[in-house]
Amino acid sequence: MSASTEIVAYVLGATLEEGLGPADYGENKNLHIIPMVYQTVLRKANQRTFNLQKRLQEVQPTITTDPEVEEVLRSDGQKELFENVVPEPHVRPVDDNGQAETVKQTKRAASEEDGQAGQKDSEAGQ
Repeated sequence: MSASTEIVAYVLGATLEEGLGPADYGENKNLHIIPMVYQTVLRKANQRTFNLQKRLQEVQPTITTDPEVEEVLRSDGQKELFENVVPEPHVRPVDDNGQAETVKQTKRAASEEDGQAGQKDSEAGQ
């Protein structure tokens, strides 16, 4: 901040006294005091907001929807497609050589584990 820095101060009130207006102070007349009714500040802010909304609507057109697509998205028909689907893992196990196993190798290993578990269960039952 220096001696020539311009300072603007708004003094807000519910009403303004008759004849009260902006005043400049300081050696360089760089301190400006502006009395203003609070409602004026609100009105200006509202106008700026409205103008911003108007410009945004001009730049970004209204999104239209297709009634047929909306109907399909609301239906439960899609649930049947995925009813008995078992999700595949996103990461494949790595074999002894550091290579990712194929889907067949992974499924084979899983079925072998299931078979061994079943065999252990039957042995435990005896």
